[in-house]
Amino acid sequence: MSKSTLELKWNNFLKSLPRSLSLGKLNEPVLPLYHDIQQGPDESSSSAIQTDIRRFVREVPKIEELKKRKVDVYQHVSSKYKGAERLRANIYNSI
Repeated sequence: MSKSTLELKWNNFLKSLPRSLSLGKLNEPVLPLYHDIQQGPDESSSSAIQTDIRRFVREVPKIEELKKRKVDVYQHVSSKYKGAERLRANIYNSI
């Protein structure tokens, strides 16, 4: 495609964009999680936010280390099942 054709298509797209979006859809969050994350700082105290930031700073090197490691899918799934089994056993014993 030539540059003028691309520019023409881009301009047509931009012209049609406001008509295709309704104001109701713009106010809704894209993901439900995004709305929860956005509410967090508004409802939290400044000390809670500071402790969360400190914890995040401490855990960033751990995350980078985990990114470098490769985990077998079977190992990951079996660890989840073990955790669920321990939880079930603890609940059963506490009843």
